[in-house]
Amino acid sequence: MRRAKIAEEIEELRDYLTDVSYEINEIVDKGED
Repeated sequence: MRRAKIAEEIEELRDYLTDVSYEINEIVDKGED
């Protein structure tokens, strides 16, 4: 049983969360470094 909250559960942190795999694929598709 988990007692501590994870970042997804804290509204104030949601702006800082992202799907890393998606972001990397977007950069690769655009040809950026």
